[in-house]
This record gives sequence, C-alpha cells and structure tokens, in this order.
Amino acid sequence: MNQAAEENQSISKVQILVATTYHHTINYASKASVGDLVLAKGPGSSSSSDEVFWGAYRHIATVATKDATASYQLFSANKSHGDNVHYEKRSWWNTDYSTIVCKSVNVSSAKKTAAFKYMKERWHETYSNLTTKSSTSSWCCSKLMYAGYKHAAGISLDHDGGVVVFPDDISASGYVKTEWTDS
Repeated sequence: MNQAAEENQSISKVQILVATTYHHTINYASKASVGDLVLAKGPGSSSSSDEVFWGAYRHIATVATKDATASYQLFSANKSHGDNVHYEKRSWWNTDYSTIVCKSVNVSSAKKTAAFKYMKERWHETYSNLTTKSSTSSWCCSKLMYAGYKHAAGISLDHDGGVVVFPDDISASGYVKTEWTDS
C-alpha cells in the first residue's frame, strides 16, 4: 500500500471513531422514575458497529435515583466500565449510544423500588455476557433487570422465555411501555 492510501485509511478510521460519539443531554433522574428501564442502540464505546448478535438493543440499565444533580443515575452490569455490577454515569450513556429508549414497567412504584433494591444488592458482583437466567454467579445487564423484577414483582420480563434474557426480550415484554426515545 502506498503512503497516500495508508493516510486515507487512517483518516477513515478516525472518522469512524468520531462518528461513535453522541451528544445526548438526557438527565435520566428528571425524565424517569427509579426502576424504569433505559435501553441503548448504536455502536457503543467499545465497538464501531451497530450490530450485536442478540438484537437491536446493545445495553439496558435501570434508573437508580431521582437526584437530577447526580452524575451516576443508572445501574447495570457492564464490561466497559468495571466488568461488574455498578452505577453508570449519565455522561457515558449520553455519549456512547446513538439511540436511547426509556421504558416503564407496569408495576407499582413500590415494586419498582424493590426491584432496584434487589439489583443494588448485587453491586460489585461479577459481569459475564455468557450467563443463564438461573445462574447467580455472574450477571449481564439484561439478566440483572430480569432478576430484579422477577424477585420483587413476581413477573417475567423475558418475552420469549429462553434460557438467557437479552435487552430485546425485555423491550418486547408485555409488562413494559415506551415512555420516550432520544436519537
């Protein structure tokens, strides 16, 4: 490859990286309730592709606070920011994903709070994207949301009832309703 072609290839790589930074200004604490679910589409900070093998949504978290001044407003399991169950900064979501969708779960606010409490009790536990719904040794983002509502509200957010649960399964659940989308 000649020098000009190498420079053009380098410029293309830089353009791809720039294209994966987004500029949402969402304050989740003021737009949603504790226990509401937030789903993300788009390349994300660790990938330049919109495609994920498990569906349209790349990640899911729950709203963790009503404090609009808090930096860490979401809670989930993720490998990108700690490889465990943890709080997530709103700035990560606002810059890492192309489309963000908020869905409420059709249960009482007390059950939403209880579901979040169950999830929070798993704080710092191990992340793995290769985990079944019945395992309690590690957590992926969607399994954490599923388990919180299964335990606290007695409902299954898994639309297809498979061995694992993905963000798309939760999005398609009859218990959730889209509240808003930002793209």
